Amino acid sequence: MSKYDALANYLLKFNKNEIELDFLEIEKIIHSKLPTSAYTRIEWWANDNISHSQSKYGWLAARYYVIHIDLKKRKIKFKGNN
Repeated sequence: MSKYDALANYLLKFNKNEIELDFLEIEKIIHSKLPTSAYTRIEWWANDNISHSQSKYGWLAARYYVIHIDLKKRKIKFKGNN
């Protein structure tokens, strides 16, 4: 079980094409702080289901993909593939 399962469950509740969340909202959802690299490296948000547990068990498990990353504003936009 991954802490990012909670993000997948949260995203699955929506029937929206796109969802934008800020980092604090994501931290509340997963009940944990995001690592520093999530705040500083775009690569952390890659749609990679092999080497990134956050994407594999988080948004990709809910059939969402990251389509926009704003590290300055600390916001992520997900697009659903439902």
